[in-house]
Amino acid sequence: MSQTYCALSELKTWLGLSGSGQDDNLNASIKSASSSIAKYCGRQFDIDSTVQTRVYDCEFMDYAFVDDIATTTGLIVKTLNADASVHETLTINTDFLLAPYNADKLDPAIPFDKIVMNIENGGKVLPVEHRQGLQVTAKFGFPSVPDDVKQAALIQSARYFQRKNSPMGFSGNPETGQAPIMFLSQLDPDVKTMIRHYKKSTITLASGRPYVGLVAIENNRQYGV
Repeated sequence: MSQTYCALSELKTWLGLSGSGQDDNLNASIKSASSSIAKYCGRQFDIDSTVQTRVYDCEFMDYAFVDDIATTTGLIVKTLNADASVHETLTINTDFLLAPYNADKLDPAIPFDKIVMNIENGGKVLPVEHRQGLQVTAKFGFPSVPDDVKQAALIQSARYFQRKNSPMGFSGNPETGQAPIMFLSQLDPDVKTMIRHYKKSTITLASGRPYVGLVAIENNRQYGV
């Protein structure tokens, strides 16, 4: 993950802070909060600054799940032979489509996470007879950080920032009548509620191999199917 999900200025406004005396602590909290959110959801919400190349197994001939693709700019999709040499380069909208089909037209836009082969009329298919038969070069991630993820990052960053005042890792003391104990090192319950629909889940495919994908409904589209 190359970026964070909220800005220093936004967190300072959220906390009612001014000046630069706590900037290092605040930046560290933002970085940790963004990392925690990404790990919980199993995905990144920023966009890669440069294209990255990744390879995938093909479970089916007509489609394959991939990591979130933020943009079609710089996208290159290739099928590979068993020895990892290039079999052929596929052409978008001719050999394959990206799904969800209207992902880049929504407001806000969401990423593509599925390559669907245009197999009608004798179209090309994906290699299923060997592993790592699909290579994708793209800018992965989200087109922009979703508003609810940014809000979650602010809440979690504030929680981590307060950790410096709680050496034992929790706040509150029921024995003295203070607020209930809250373990500040954990992901905030409200944050989990806000970002739960982005979380990827693992399901078992027909071959017995695991697939990690999103199974939540978002904008009337179901990811992972």
